[in-house]
Amino acid sequence: MILLGRREEREAVATRFAEGHRIVTLVGPTGVGKSHLAHALARVAVSLEDASTEDDVDRALEGALEQTLARGEAGPVLVDQVDDALDVIAPRLAHHASRVPLLVTGHERLGLRDEAVIVLSPLGVPPRTATPAEVLASDAVALLVATAQASGVDVAAIPAEQLAEIARRLDGLPLAIVLAAPRLRALGPSVMLDRLRAPHRVLDRGPRDAPPRHRSLERALRCAWELLSPSQQALLARLSGHVGAFSLAEVADAEMRDLEALCDRSMIQPSGEGFRILAPVQAFALEEGLARGWLASEALLARAGALFDRGRLRDALATLDAVPPSGPAAELRVAALRRLGRWDEARTLAERALAAASDDEASHRLRGALATLDLELGDLEAAREQLLVVRRSTADPKSRALADGMIGHADQELGELGAAAERYDAAREAFLRLGERRLAAAYAGYRASVAHERGDADAEARYRHAIDEVAPLAPPFAALFAASLGALLADRGDGEAAEQAFARADQELAGCTDAAIRRAVAIHRTSLVGALDGGGASDESRGVTSDDVRFAMRLRQARAQGLALALRCEDQRVILGDLTIDLTRRPTLWRLLEALIEARQRGTEASRDALIAAAWGDERILPKAAAHRLRVAIHELRRMGLRSVLKREGDGYALTCAII
Repeated sequence: MILLGRREEREAVATRFAEGHRIVTLVGPTGVGKSHLAHALARVAVSLEDASTEDDVDRALEGALEQTLARGEAGPVLVDQVDDALDVIAPRLAHHASRVPLLVTGHERLGLRDEAVIVLSPLGVPPRTATPAEVLASDAVALLVATAQASGVDVAAIPAEQLAEIARRLDGLPLAIVLAAPRLRALGPSVMLDRLRAPHRVLDRGPRDAPPRHRSLERALRCAWELLSPSQQALLARLSGHVGAFSLAEVADAEMRDLEALCDRSMIQPSGEGFRILAPVQAFALEEGLARGWLASEALLARAGALFDRGRLRDALATLDAVPPSGPAAELRVAALRRLGRWDEARTLAERALAAASDDEASHRLRGALATLDLELGDLEAAREQLLVVRRSTADPKSRALADGMIGHADQELGELGAAAERYDAAREAFLRLGERRLAAAYAGYRASVAHERGDADAEARYRHAIDEVAPLAPPFAALFAASLGALLADRGDGEAAEQAFARADQELAGCTDAAIRRAVAIHRTSLVGALDGGGASDESRGVTSDDVRFAMRLRQARAQGLALALRCEDQRVILGDLTIDLTRRPTLWRLLEALIEARQRGTEASRDALIAAAWGDERILPKAAAHRLRVAIHELRRMGLRSVLKREGDGYALTCAII
């Protein structure tokens, strides 16, 4: 293993010995590099990995001590891997330290009077705000790059942000990093990141000349796991269900001793006012807990929900594999599959869960999920009608709020921006009352998108408020709204501010596997760079659609077309930019468009009654059926290419472009 950094730890070891301590113990989690650092500081080493009696300790140390004394060296002698039988080993180490100072490595301190303890932490990983230069300068990424280059990996071809995300996923753990680096040659960064959901299952091909525990992350973690008592294992597995840090409130009074033991053994790390578990340890402990049935479905569902909120959709699905596919678990799985663009799987699962639903509210939520699929795929009228049924029939406040929000998406895509704004406002207010801060913040951002599309003066302020509100709760939404803000600022000509907004979007997007959001951000970026794929949309995300993607496309289309519409009456064709729409065989749509153009030339909108009269003349139609026909016809015109210039205004519709 290449030794990078650790200057402070080296100096601390020298200082402790200079102060007169006879034993200095390096402690830290599995794979943090204790042995590697210690071997760099001591010439003579002995391992006590298999020692369990006083005689074992004495035999192992005598030769090393004699060798050191014969050389006339002051030491220290390295005593590596002191992890078990401390009650037996520690007193013998204290005895031998009177002759030669000892540098000891282990998961926990020896508990001796003349011992100085130095805690090794994982290598520093770059923050999400780091520039590419700062990413490469961080210790964890520097180790990843150096090891990868030594293994023949073309590191220059890997974006700095992907290198940073690999280091973050491994929590800066050196053993995990050096095992991951050579795999980049075959897997590449994207596949590697996807497989790091369970790093101990992937990182198992260490150097042939390394000690067995350093050839496989799983072996190293299992050695540490087996040193724990059953109650400590169970607590670690349960706490591994948390995403991010957790507090003492999550630990019962009867579990406090086990928590302290886990901290002492470096399996749990104190973090600010709470605690955290390193990602590789967490993945291993979670898998062990699942295998032993120690984790309740509720805990796994909460973990999957937290992963979903962070845009880690594949991780959420992997967690849901251990939960029965019904109820809230089925709904969350449908949402994750939908966001990944796996619509057929999502629809099949939603229909199956709907057929098995045992109560009305579960049925309403699943119908809402199916309607959302229709919305994602652009069947706006079907989605809207389905959602209105859910909205009327459910008694659950959250289900009503969700329905309002999704109806708002349909209204916005149909060009009914005023109605969309009202729905978004209603959804946000309901979520605030329910304490659903993440959803409330998300709908603040969608409300800003309506202001953006309408050209309202407060669109920028709305975006900034939504970004600040949603960032701590759901970073992918913050990325989406930051990119929307960037597009708004770019269209205003404020390139510097737009660059800042897109930089914020990149920071929030790190680690997100939501293909639809990544695609939407990439499309928004074209407002700045001017080419659809210049924004960095991954191959994986191309072809993905969603309401977010279509909103970005509407803005892009409007930007590209110049918003001037030409009418060729002789052959009933419409030209908008480089788009030609042939209405020769669509007389109803042609009459509808003529009425819209006449209203535009008068400087007014065309009322719904006027449009119905123009399109269907004296045909006798019930009012409700006529309104439905109009919505379908307007949707068809928008689908054919007029989406960016045909808007809902007042009691009717209006063209927003010039007429040539």
